[in-house]
Amino acid sequence: KYININILLICLFFSKAVFAEDTPIIVIAPGKTVQSKSIVGSDVVVIDSKKLEQSNEFFLGDVLNKNLNGINYFQTGGYGTTSGIQLRGLPKRYSTVYVDGVKMSDPSSPSNDYYFNHLTQSSIDRVEILKGSQTSLYGSSAIGGTINIFTKKGREGHNRDINVSTASNNTKNFNISFDGKNELYDYYVDYNNFSTDGISAMNDNDENDGYRDDGIVANLGYNINNKLRLENYFRYSDSYLHYDEVTSGRADGNNTDDQEGSYSLRLIRNGNHSTNTLSYNKTHFKRSTTGYTGSKDIY
Repeated sequence: KYININILLICLFFSKAVFAEDTPIIVIAPGKTVQSKSIVGSDVVVIDSKKLEQSNEFFLGDVLNKNLNGINYFQTGGYGTTSGIQLRGLPKRYSTVYVDGVKMSDPSSPSNDYYFNHLTQSSIDRVEILKGSQTSLYGSSAIGGTINIFTKKGREGHNRDINVSTASNNTKNFNISFDGKNELYDYYVDYNNFSTDGISAMNDNDENDGYRDDGIVANLGYNINNKLRLENYFRYSDSYLHYDEVTSGRADGNNTDDQEGSYSLRLIRNGNHSTNTLSYNKTHFKRSTTGYTGSKDIY
């Protein structure tokens, strides 16, 4: 009798230890609501703020490329050139990308794909990658998976961070951010300037192909009362890239001037048993390209 009780106590002790190990430290939102990773049916990878801060990369695509298995990250050249991510070996149009809940879809691309060219990592708090089909929640384009990107929010008090980095080819990155939080509101504002002389991708000339990017990220949350909350998310990027002409003898004056932005306004009601969100989202893309003839096209 006493032996059976001891065995039962030992079993209970080890079962508690097992469940304690299964208790997730990180909560994620693959179902568009916060939930535990242990109950999610998808293969989920989270790149948290610690990994982002420890990275020496300037752009988010390079960070993901070094920290994820089962993805294909491609880039046609140096900084600012066309880049994208493929999940599960499928074309990138089958991997949807969300920034702060706003679906990013570039209408100037052939199949509305979203490119990672101008997405710097300084303002990113975490990234959640859901591998495999997510069509029931994220639409028919999420056959390969879904990438959820969350920008930073304000921390307690009032804070300021300044970072300056340099690298080869006259590469410079300047970042300054302000953030704060109290019981009533929280805010985060980030400005990032990246520039590089670049290098020539052609063998017949040594002309540098420069790139620059100016980006602003701003988030504001306001607690109307203990049940209602208002949130604003804003992101804007203005970039310029000079690239080589691939045909010998033509003028080497090709360039592209890109603008992209997103905005989200949300009213969130937290009830006892449910959460309701009313949101307005807007994305804007403008691409101006100049070819070897000097003609300009706007998309």
